[in-house]
Amino acid sequence: MTSTMNWSLKRRERTKGSGGFSGPMVMTWLLALGIFLSRITQIMNLLNLAPAIQEVLLFLPRTLKGRDPIRERDVRPIARVPHWSRQRGMWAQLVASRGE
Repeated sequence: MTSTMNWSLKRRERTKGSGGFSGPMVMTWLLALGIFLSRITQIMNLLNLAPAIQEVLLFLPRTLKGRDPIRERDVRPIARVPHWSRQRGMWAQLVASRGE
């Protein structure tokens, strides 16, 4: 999950200003690597999360065995909500349900 957030944040930084890669160029490159547009969209949507949630995701401890307690798929519905205060409430429910 942390690597997914890192990728999307780096992507956002690279496209700022004139020195970054253009959207079509990056999309073509990612598609050539076998990453589908739907997956790219899912990852980029994480940038819609409240900054506090993004920070928590970036600093989640590395999972050494088994599955991550919180996966990107679990966070998708939260990222679809346009209000950060509602997102924080949904995040709190998710974390509580996972025992984090």
